[in-house]
Amino acid sequence: MRHTSFFTATIFGTCLVVTSAFAIQTTDPRTVVRHLGLHVGQWRTTIRVTAAEITPTKKGYVVPAAARAELRKKVGTSFITNDCIGSEPDAKGDLILPGINISHQCQLSGFSKNGSGFKLDASCGSASEGFHATTNIQSNFNSAKMNSNIKTKTVSQNAGIITNMDLTASSTYVGECRLH
Repeated sequence: MRHTSFFTATIFGTCLVVTSAFAIQTTDPRTVVRHLGLHVGQWRTTIRVTAAEITPTKKGYVVPAAARAELRKKVGTSFITNDCIGSEPDAKGDLILPGINISHQCQLSGFSKNGSGFKLDASCGSASEGFHATTNIQSNFNSAKMNSNIKTKTVSQNAGIITNMDLTASSTYVGECRLH
């Protein structure tokens, strides 16, 4: 089974203002970074798990009680990330946004920006490899603050489970950082 580090919030675990709009069907990370225009530098993000659910992939399969209990413990918890945001994706091509890290191995789609809000979808892995994940992001932002609602769905055929998580992220620009 290939494990892809596709999204920071998933590993640990918005609102749109409509003024002018554009949408892009398939999305390159550079396109996202260029159109958002976030302040380059260090961002601190508090991510909170607001909902989580684990279900079997096949009828008749029972998710172990311990797995359900562990996931339930995550609901209501928070963690902090510190991200150095550049004017382009990182050296590997990963899309780094405040509190959000999407691997270059993932497919980005559905990027749209409306005034101070944006939407973005990501899909990682494939059913044929036994692991697939989707992430839906809706954010509102200005150059120094960003608030996001994030929904993730991971399907692990090998483990026989589907995990859905809802998260909120509140990010603030805190200063300069060294981009590598």
